[in-house]
Order: sequence, then C-alpha cells, then structure tokens
Amino acid sequence: MAKFMDHQIIARKVHFDFSQTPRHWVPNDVLATHVLNSMHVLLPAVEHWFCRLANKTLPYVHDKNLKADIRGFIAQEAAHANAHKGAEIYFQTHGIDPTPFRHFLDWMFKDGFMGDTPFGIYGPFKRYSKQWLAFRMGIIASLEHYFCFFGTWVLDAEGLERADPAMLDIVRWHGAEEVEHRTVGYDAYRALAGDHLKG
Repeated sequence: MAKFMDHQIIARKVHFDFSQTPRHWVPNDVLATHVLNSMHVLLPAVEHWFCRLANKTLPYVHDKNLKADIRGFIAQEAAHANAHKGAEIYFQTHGIDPTPFRHFLDWMFKDGFMGDTPFGIYGPFKRYSKQWLAFRMGIIASLEHYFCFFGTWVLDAEGLERADPAMLDIVRWHGAEEVEHRTVGYDAYRALAGDHLKG
C-alpha cells in the first residue's frame, strides 16, 4: 500500500527573458525547435482549460489533501500558461505568427468539442454535466501522464544541453512541475467518476 506523502504543491514565481533567443534555439535541429515552439501556443490554452475544469471539480472532492493538491495543480497550471505567453516576444522577433493556431485552440476549449456545451448543443451536456466533467477530467488525467513522461524526458535529455538557456529553463521548469503534480488529474478524475465500471 502506498504511503501518503505530505508534500504541498505550490506555484513558483518565475520569469524568462526570450529577447536574445535565436530562431532555431535547439542548435542544428530546426524540427525540434519548432515542435517545442508549438508548446508556447498549445499549452496556455490547454492549461487554462485544465484550470477551469479542476475548479469545477473541487465541489465534488471531500478529501482535504486532494483539495489542497487540486488547488496547487490549478496554481501551477495557471503559472505555466502565463510563463509560456512570455514567448510572444520570441515569436515577434522572428516573424512567427501563431494567431490562427491560437484562435483554433480558444474555440476548441471554450465553444468547440471540449467546452461545456460543445458546438452550442446545450441539452444533454447540461443534463449530464457531472458525467461530461468527469469525461473531460479523464482526458486531463491521461494527458497529465503524458506530460509527466515528457517532463522526465526534458529533465534528462542530453540532446538539449546546448539549447538556448532561457528556452531550456522554461522547458525544464515546466517539466519538473509536471512530474511534481503528475497524479492530481487522475485523483481528481477518480473523485468524480469513482473506481468501478460505471465510473
């Protein structure tokens, strides 16, 4: 049986300066640079969505330790979203316009198929709002396991050692916090849906 660890999940105040970051900040690897660049656009939208759904989950959670973990998770995800928005200066400096992708993501997580009432379909999603919330928290739980894997990789990736220091700092800071709160999404999902087949 696993032991309870008394560890408080907190958001850390950070600042990253991308004003000197070169266009291809992973040396000799344009593909890795731009794949990793996509996180600066994708993650703020995803993480704000995580925060909204985790806040909606709190009233269903009765365990005080899990409530504290969820609040810490929300604070960390909000900090991540804000920190990645700081990469806007990098995009502007190098003439990269992520606006269309950003608009799509805003639509997808608010009004599209991950919103509270996907595509404006109100009835069933309001009638079964707890189940719809649990389904989406299940998606978050699975994504958080992936992000934990990614976080572990970026912390250990020797191939990133020569990358731009500011970009490497944000990627590794974010990765470390993903490892830190790795189970919270799953625990929140279980609090909503339960452990049985019906859940």
